[in-house]
Amino acid sequence: MQHTTCTEDRIYHALERCLHGLSRDAVSSRWAAGLCLNCWSLQELVSRDANNYLILVEKILGKTKEVQEKCDYDLVIPLALLFYSTVL
Repeated sequence: MQHTTCTEDRIYHALERCLHGLSRDAVSSRWAAGLCLNCWSLQELVSRDANNYLILVEKILGKTKEVQEKCDYDLVIPLALLFYSTVL
């Protein structure tokens, strides 16, 4: 089991919340407000420390690998956008 810090866990949880409900088999299409709030929370958390950006990039790349292995391609575009905004 990989040891993670509290900050890494919080960033991963915020990333998961940003992606929650975006897959094609999501029951509700009313996720826009929640998605915006979750992304804002993730940005606020990451902006507190410069090292958090590296943690987020690592988590996004890990999630991208997981998505690729599961063939859950609905999440590729949101992950690409999150990656792009994080790197900028």
